[in-house]
Amino acid sequence: MVQAAYRVGSHTLKNRWLWGIAMAAFVAIFALQVPFPAIVLLAAAVGHVGGKVAPQAFTGGGHGESAAPQRPGALIDDDTPAPAHALFSWARLCKVVAIGLGLWLVALGSLWALFGWNAVPTQMGRALTRVGGARLSRGSPA
Repeated sequence: MVQAAYRVGSHTLKNRWLWGIAMAAFVAIFALQVPFPAIVLLAAAVGHVGGKVAPQAFTGGGHGESAAPQRPGALIDDDTPAPAHALFSWARLCKVVAIGLGLWLVALGSLWALFGWNAVPTQMGRALTRVGGARLSRGSPA
């Protein structure tokens, strides 16, 4: 945990102010038993005031940098057209539905063949089918 905390801290805590806030939060939560929400609110207040008083010390880049370094644009953004396999197709929909129904029939049919129609495993499969169907008919995510 210490190594993970150090790795995260070394990427985000770029100056003494930010390290000081992190250390104060650590002492407050472990030594003083201050509730976590209070620590978050206090750190936010210090960051807000510090950003107004000494913005160079509270920037994302740290060390007085006025702006974060420029990064290249995303490979896929809002203006990128959807790839062909992600576009709607009736043929693909029918294929997916057929495969799903086929798997369902194999599973329920296997239970019926092995245990009979009124056996507990088959009844459970039938009940779960009804529950899933009811959820879909209400528009709930499956």
